[in-house]
Amino acid sequence: MIEGVKERRYHMDDKDAEISKKTKQCGSVVGIKFDVIHNNITLINAMLCFTTYSKNMAQSDTLKKTEENLEIIILPQFVSELQVELTLDYLERCYKESQTQ
Repeated sequence: MIEGVKERRYHMDDKDAEISKKTKQCGSVVGIKFDVIHNNITLINAMLCFTTYSKNMAQSDTLKKTEENLEIIILPQFVSELQVELTLDYLERCYKESQTQ
């Protein structure tokens, strides 16, 4: 997380600062942007983030392998499930709006 703060990719809020101060450590933050697309039209823009706060996801010697595992194995599973859930939510909202007109 510290690297992200230094590179201005992450902003530590009050909760982050409090946990960091108590534990004397910063955790990790991983995020991925994704879209829900139907017929080449983007219906939903979303972002999935994981924060570990005072625990690091990887040590410097395993960082590359951890990044690969997150990118190839872990995140796609979550994105796939979220795309389904967000699509269902979108369809439900469309249906409700059509019933009120």
